[in-house]
Amino acid sequence: MQDAVIVANCLYDLKSNSQRHIEAALQDYREQRYAHAKKQVHISSMVGKVLYGQTWFEKFIRKAVFNWIPRSFEERSFVKSVAYRPQATFLPFAPNPSNLPILPQKMSKRYAEEQKKKKQEKEQEQATEPKHVISV
Repeated sequence: MQDAVIVANCLYDLKSNSQRHIEAALQDYREQRYAHAKKQVHISSMVGKVLYGQTWFEKFIRKAVFNWIPRSFEERSFVKSVAYRPQATFLPFAPNPSNLPILPQKMSKRYAEEQKKKKQEKEQEQATEPKHVISV
């Protein structure tokens, strides 16, 4: 899902469908996603070894993790793992009801420009509306 969100963000910001722009969008996708994906693959591998490992060392680690590691360590690990929550930058962001920290993400230039244009149009409409004055 995270990959799909980042790809959608990169495609939304495409300037044209030329090969140069598509390659730039895919490079941008790689820059945004690679480090996070690599980290998740490493974490998944470690969790797999803890849960299903067959060597004596992996069995020892499993026993240590499930019996001796404090709950606070688990909670800190969970908070770190959910901090990366990319959202579609061409839509209004969802609120953060949990108040957990969120890693910043690259914002959409196109969306920001569109929002700025809408705001300016709204301000112009309000400026040209006739002012109704009620006198007593």
